[in-house]
Amino acid sequence: YARISDSVRQLNQDALAASGISGSTRSHDAVVELTYRAQIVPEWSVQPGVQCGFSPGADVADASDPTATLPKPNALIVGVRTTLADW
Repeated sequence: YARISDSVRQLNQDALAASGISGSTRSHDAVVELTYRAQIVPEWSVQPGVQCGFSPGADVADASDPTATLPKPNALIVGVRTTLADW
């Protein structure tokens, strides 16, 4: 979890007001991660993981939105890491 400071939030509000564009004020960014490491054999392990990102970019406008008013959507990241010991 990362909270955006009050001074940065105020700067964001001032920039929106000056531009005349409506949009959301950035407030926070959060990530939740779930992972597990499985030892397959003594020399090899596999570690799958899932991350869920909420308010990525602290609700900064989505670049693919032509009106630049919608925040970036939440993110889901899935991955696998494997480790081989020295032979």
